[in-house]
Amino acid sequence: VADHKTASGDMWLDTNGAIRATALRMQVAKRSSPAEILEDQRRWRSYVAERNRQASTSASQAWATSQTWVEMEAYDEALASAWRVALLNMLGASICGLMFIMDLRIVGIIVIIIVALFTGLLFLILCFFQWQFGPWEML
Repeated sequence: VADHKTASGDMWLDTNGAIRATALRMQVAKRSSPAEILEDQRRWRSYVAERNRQASTSASQAWATSQTWVEMEAYDEALASAWRVALLNMLGASICGLMFIMDLRIVGIIVIIIVALFTGLLFLILCFFQWQFGPWEML
């Protein structure tokens, strides 16, 4: 095994020639949404954890990683954070407007108008201009 260049690059051997660790690369079908990718990650990590529990102590340190998982976790967290910021801004503006105007009906109408304007703008950006949607576009 040590003489084979492809295998020796993916396997780490001790002085006796026994395998200490190995790396595997797999190609899988692309998924269409971050939620599907993160669900695949959860299932794969659960599978690896179960195999680690069943393995002997010397072989129970397997782990899996993927660049796509990292990107989708970052995307998912950025999108969730952007939604939280947008909702907190709307809540803060509503509270400030209510404190300033002291009329719940007028503040409600203003909030409805702003939501309608943002929805129209979002429609133009996504459908008419065909821009990509992501967490930064939401802000």
